[in-house]
Order: sequence, then structure tokens, then C-alpha cells
Amino acid sequence: MDKRNENKSITIDDVAKLAGVSRATAGRVVGNYGSVSESAKTKVKKAIEELGYYPNAIAQGLRSNTSKTIAVVVESINNHLFSELTSWIEKVALKKGYSVMVCSTHENPLLEIQHLSSLHNRRVEGIVIAATSTSETSINKKNKHLYDGDIPMVYVDREVKGTSRNLIVSNNRDAGYKAAQYLIELGHQKIGGIATTSFATVAERFAGYQKAMEDEGIGFHSDNFMKIDYEAENVEEILEKGILSRIRELTALIVFNNSLLAPLLLGLRKKGLSIPEDISIVAWDDENLNQLMEITTMKQQVEKLGTYAAERLFELIEMPDRRGDTYIQVLETEMIVRKSCREIKEEG
Repeated sequence: MDKRNENKSITIDDVAKLAGVSRATAGRVVGNYGSVSESAKTKVKKAIEELGYYPNAIAQGLRSNTSKTIAVVVESINNHLFSELTSWIEKVALKKGYSVMVCSTHENPLLEIQHLSSLHNRRVEGIVIAATSTSETSINKKNKHLYDGDIPMVYVDREVKGTSRNLIVSNNRDAGYKAAQYLIELGHQKIGGIATTSFATVAERFAGYQKAMEDEGIGFHSDNFMKIDYEAENVEEILEKGILSRIRELTALIVFNNSLLAPLLLGLRKKGLSIPEDISIVAWDDENLNQLMEITTMKQQVEKLGTYAAERLFELIEMPDRRGDTYIQVLETEMIVRKSCREIKEEG
């Protein structure tokens, strides 16, 4: 008889009774430890299936001194990059029999510290983090153990200088250079950019863009570059009063983080401007909107970012002797050329 619908909490004692074995034997099968005959294993597993029994993960963790849980700490799961990154990490974790906790920092260093402290108290076995803090000096000495302590940690997307021994990042500076260089090769010289503040990765992309402009003898003009506060809610209005008010002075624009693409496109539509006839666009991170609007995009290898980070984390969990080693992966960014950039031909 199937016992699943009975209105009571199923315990290990119920499993043992139905299987006709001792509580200790049932516990060894459920916990996968100790020596148990094949006959007893079969009976216990059949009883578990019939009763719909789920072991208490917390209790199991206390007995084995493991939680079978890792954590992912990112800016926000609403960010397409980080939701996709977390998905790839989770795929690796599930194959290992681990659960994944996700914490959002919203670019708040104090909230990041709170999350890390909580994760240490919860006894997670490892952490993948896209850190808000960008250098060892920006981390309070009191909290340094949260970033470089007993729990294995892999840094992804962003480096914390002086701390990140295990690091998987995109080559953001080179990608910024390539984005600008591509537009320059098409004949553009009046190339602007928009980006949110707070992101170290965006600063690296901007540095690459600025270097390309300087290398080509065009030079960088600060009036052509606009920074928008990460927490700003009225982005479209800010763009309208800022770079969109002088957009006709530019021939191309680089969107250094993709959260700004939608409000930019809306602002351009309001002004009756077309892409690429009136303005050429290069954006970041290949989301559905980029594909739908046929926007040329700098695409990060998110699958590799997430998979490599998770695989390295499990190496550190399973082989503690490797925790002192340095592991760094720098992944190149691919340019997906679509229809959002036009060539500017020299007159005459």
C-alpha cells in the first residue's frame, strides 16, 4: 500500500519498520555510509520509494560535517549575465549532488559582507562570487577571513586584487578595445559610450575603448561618454537629458553594459532616429533584445565562466591541498556582427 498520502511526517523509523530492518541499517542506507548487505539496501530503498521519504538534509550535514551546499554571490539574479552564469554553476553542482544558494548584493559592500557572514554560519562548502569589493584594501581587516578564509572561494567576472587566487574573468579591456576598433575601421570617429557606475568590469571596457581611440589618433572626448548611477530608476529620462540631447553629433555609440540598451533604444525611437542610418550601436552581452533588434554585440563566454568556476570550486572542496594554488582563466570575448553598424565612407 502506498503510504505517501497519509497525513504525517515520515521518519527513518517508518522506513526501517516497513523494510523490516533496524533503524541503524536504514540510516546507513539513507546516509550512504557503513556496510549494508545488498538485500537490506534493496528493502530500504523500496520502503523509501513507497513512503516518499526525504531525509533531513540539515541533520545529515551535522552527522557528516558537510552541508552539500555551495553558494553563488552576485550583483543581482535579475541581471541576465548573472542568471545565466548561476544556471551553469548549478548544472555542475547538481551533478555533484549539491544544492546552490544564491545571494544578491545589489552592489552594496555591506550587504555582501552580511551574506558572506551568513553563508559561513550556514556551513556552505564553497562560494562562487562576483565581488562588489575590487581590492584587498577595500575589505575591512575584520572581514578579510570572509574573502580568504577556510571556505573555498572562486572569484568570477571580477577580481579582488590581492585576494583572488582562483579567478575566471572575461578579457574586458581587450573587448572594449575591439569594440571601438571595429567602429573606427568602419570609418567612425565620433564614437560615444554609455555605462553604469560601480562596475569594475565596465571600467576595464572603457579603458580599452579609450586606448583604441588614442591609438588611432582620434583621442577621447569626455563629453561623448556618459556614466549613469547603478541605482538610477529613471534611466530613459537621464539619457534623454544627457547623451541623447547631443546624439546627432555622434555617428556611433557603445553600450558598455546591456541594462542600458532598452532605455537607449526607446530614447532613440522617441527622437525618430534609426539604427544604423542615424547612429551605429555596439552593445554588451547577447540577450534576446540584442538578437531581436539585430544589434552587434560583444558576447562573453558565460557557459565557460560558470562551468569553469564551478569545476574549480569542487576541486578545492574535494582536494584541500590545492587551496594554496593559483588558478586564473581569462576568457576572450566574441564580437557578434549584426546590422546595427554602418560604414562611413570618406567624401570625395
